[in-house]
Amino acid sequence: MILALLAYWALSLNHLDALPMVREDEPWQTAPGYSLWTRGIYGSELFADFAHMNERYYLFQPTFSILLGLAARLWGLGLFQVRVVPVALGALTLCLTFAIGARLAGRGVGIAAVLLELLWRWKVSTPILASGIPLLDESRIARYDTLVPVFGLAGLYIFMSARRSRDFFLAGIFAGLAGLAHLYGLLWLPILALILFWKLRLNIFREPPLYQIAAGAFVAWLPWLIYVLSGFDDFVAQTANYGYRFDWMNPNFYLSNLIHEPPRYGLGRTTIQRALLQPGVWLLILGLPTALVLLLRHFRAGAQRELISLLIPAVLFPSAFGLLLWQKIPGYLLSVLPLFALVIACAGVLVWTDGARRPVLRALLLICATAVALDGVGGMIQQQHAAAENTPYHTIAARLREIVPRSGRVLALHQYWFELAENDFRSFTEVVFLTFEQYSPRPQTTFDALELVAPDIFILDPILGNVIARGDADEESLRGVASDYYAFMDRHHARELGRVADKTYGTLIVYALSR
Repeated sequence: MILALLAYWALSLNHLDALPMVREDEPWQTAPGYSLWTRGIYGSELFADFAHMNERYYLFQPTFSILLGLAARLWGLGLFQVRVVPVALGALTLCLTFAIGARLAGRGVGIAAVLLELLWRWKVSTPILASGIPLLDESRIARYDTLVPVFGLAGLYIFMSARRSRDFFLAGIFAGLAGLAHLYGLLWLPILALILFWKLRLNIFREPPLYQIAAGAFVAWLPWLIYVLSGFDDFVAQTANYGYRFDWMNPNFYLSNLIHEPPRYGLGRTTIQRALLQPGVWLLILGLPTALVLLLRHFRAGAQRELISLLIPAVLFPSAFGLLLWQKIPGYLLSVLPLFALVIACAGVLVWTDGARRPVLRALLLICATAVALDGVGGMIQQQHAAAENTPYHTIAARLREIVPRSGRVLALHQYWFELAENDFRSFTEVVFLTFEQYSPRPQTTFDALELVAPDIFILDPILGNVIARGDADEESLRGVASDYYAFMDRHHARELGRVADKTYGTLIVYALSR
């Protein structure tokens, strides 16, 4: 276990701020927590002109942002510093996976599940997810997806070990905290309730554990609920555009969600064609369902009754993701990965034990495990090679810092906020919030929104250039954005201060504007 953790840390920390290139969510999710630890206000100055976001922030759950802000406050504001947080959370996920596996069926199952998490390459490698191994790829990105499994698995472990009232209460607290990392973390509450129902049947409502779990979750959520209610109008304004994600009264919503679920796992038609020779893909498609059926039969035969604590979440979590979640973000799978790994590990150990009289069965299991492991090592090598090829964020940011004046308001994509935070930095996404009707009930023109933000410095990068700086946009709305952008730049006599050309980030152009 110690060797597995050391290998994980070594792979994850190497070129951590180079691969992947900075993602838009990382500064976005860091800013409110950093503001809390530096200004005493949970708000984001990146979006200061929209729905009081600089004073109160509601766009996502708070716990992960608070952790990122603490890391930035302690170690300095930078991409590497905040990415250490999800790497550490990935290590905790491995530890909790081992603990649950050991409790379910022995230390061998725990070790097997941990190794599977480290080596299971079920995705095609991409510039962002270079290894194809979900844990290694997603834990390099500072997103809240890495925190949900830590709280959820901690709650499950405490629940499985519960003997006293306070244990169930604590399990409820962790389930509630999972929901404060991301809303889908609240799935742990019905999961724990279903496990209780299986064990207690109708007595579940007469016995205290269910109410103790609910009380723990309520206590965990109470501060956030008070915070939301104290600024409810701002909460509504900031989250109004989320409505389409919760169209739960429409049957087509569920059907569409199920149809579009396979790509979350990297199982789209094109990716499957590219991944036919990856053993980890076949382990996901064929091995996981087989392992579930095998464990279910083992459970129904009366052996290892505690397996119900694994089978219910291993089935319910992916089912709920498929039915209820419109967004098919691969990072969400960090919550199901430990469960899948434990299912396969339990089934593998069971087959190995039963195969004592069948050497062919053991030999087949060894061949499959070796193929998956070698494929995973290949993914690790590919990830490290890609990381060495990318430009580190601190390098590109330092070159940008040399050009941008240290005073004045900067308008750019918030990817560059880490290095330029000492300026009055505004995200161009704020302009989007102010101008598109799905965010604002009274949308402004792009020109008026730019006038409201009133930047002194504007940074044009390839992403913005593809949207606003070209005059040949196909969509009429984008042509209007481009026209307003050029009008604003002309009115304020934009002049180029310099540019940074880079193989990873493309060309960034820095403009100075007159007021």
